[in-house]
Amino acid sequence: KGEYNAIQDGSSPEYSIRPMGLMANGFLASENTGTTNELLLARWYINEIFLDINDIKNADSKSSALAAHAAAKRALNSY
Repeated sequence: KGEYNAIQDGSSPEYSIRPMGLMANGFLASENTGTTNELLLARWYINEIFLDINDIKNADSKSSALAAHAAAKRALNSY
């Protein structure tokens, strides 16, 4: 599609998105507490990273790719 189509999509193992979710689950969930607000927030950030990576891949201009990249960096830093 565009010049950014060559990058891997968000489901690629190079980004380690699934292990990030498993790590958050291991750190923030237990049999006693179940799903906490912190865990839900961590999962939300992981989902945002995934969606932003796909937005970069599907970007039709450099400015939209850079905007998605900045959003992905903010989500990763917040995770």
